[in-house]
Amino acid sequence: MNMQKKTYPKRNFKLQRNAELCWLWIAIFTLAGCINNGTLPVNIVFESQTCNIEAGIIPISHQKELERTLKHISSSVIGRPPPKTTSEIDFKTDQIFLISLGNKPSTGYSLSLSANLAEIDEGKINLPVAVKEPDPDKSYAQIITSPCVLLSMPKRNYKDVLIDDSNLKLIQQHNHK
Repeated sequence: MNMQKKTYPKRNFKLQRNAELCWLWIAIFTLAGCINNGTLPVNIVFESQTCNIEAGIIPISHQKELERTLKHISSSVIGRPPPKTTSEIDFKTDQIFLISLGNKPSTGYSLSLSANLAEIDEGKINLPVAVKEPDPDKSYAQIITSPCVLLSMPKRNYKDVLIDDSNLKLIQQHNHK
């Protein structure tokens, strides 16, 4: 009986390992792209008609800065105590943004969320903030107001903060670094 030794082609383990590493890197970059795209939950932490803060988008990155901001807002109304500090905010995982319209001539202006999710795409986050302007068919108190809202959302790496509202007449972009 003639037994021939079967030969198998040599496997190139180095090439196989490189291919596996290549797939691993592709998976990592794909997941990293998904993290920077999609939606994030947004919550209102505080809102007021009398904030006395210039129009804009202001990031708040730590508890003391939040407390200072809330104290400033409360000082614009005589006798109003500062709002309770929001100690449930964890600045390691959450990001706070103050959105302000600046001074407005009547009580007809306000800010609200148009959705509970913010869209993030290629490092740009679009906050779902809606601006309410006075209805021309209604009467409003003619006093200076300065509407603002504090928003909380999970912290992510993004380079720009945008607000998509055609009525918004304030700084619509904040470069976040």
